[in-house]
Amino acid sequence: MGQERIVRSLLGTEAVSRRTVLRRAGGGGLVAAVSLPLGAAFASAQGTPVGSPVTAGLPAPLPDWVAAWNALDAARIASYYTEDADYDNVSGAMVIHGRAAIQGFLSAYFAAFTGPSAHFTNVFASDDHATGEWEFSGKYTGQFPGLPAGTGQSLSFRGVSVLELSGGLIARDTEYVDYVAILRQLGLIQSPSGTPAPVASPAT
Repeated sequence: MGQERIVRSLLGTEAVSRRTVLRRAGGGGLVAAVSLPLGAAFASAQGTPVGSPVTAGLPAPLPDWVAAWNALDAARIASYYTEDADYDNVSGAMVIHGRAAIQGFLSAYFAAFTGPSAHFTNVFASDDHATGEWEFSGKYTGQFPGLPAGTGQSLSFRGVSVLELSGGLIARDTEYVDYVAILRQLGLIQSPSGTPAPVASPAT
């Protein structure tokens, strides 16, 4: 996918508050703030207090899914999706269909980084929907679809996952990833001030 299309899709995405996301997700909508993955403060839609265990109040399979993301284990993560689940990466204009394909995509995604790290900063659920905000970082040493090959640049970016749950599994995962931050760190677009963004330096 071309870089211009990535930028257009991101700049046209509306950022909304956590309360708005929860209200719309609880009603069956798929709306999330632009901000790919995991374990700090968690809160459920029912108001789990800050400081509770990270999986407190979360329905299946979210606690195990979060643990699998913390371990960056593609096979374990994929096991919590239905056989015919859809993984919709909105910002990257990619839809991956089926558990096996999702595992393959995640394996390739993690392999594009050296020393990757992922953690959620917030997760909440309502009925058969859940939303999680996350952060991902690592040395970009491989190649991700739509981006040039990495040379060891340090990248750090955020995202939001909006999940549809069914029978204790994830039936649909809609991902909103901050590709603007990625492109800025790679030196491919300018910063908001109009000056060139600093180019991420290769690992030493």
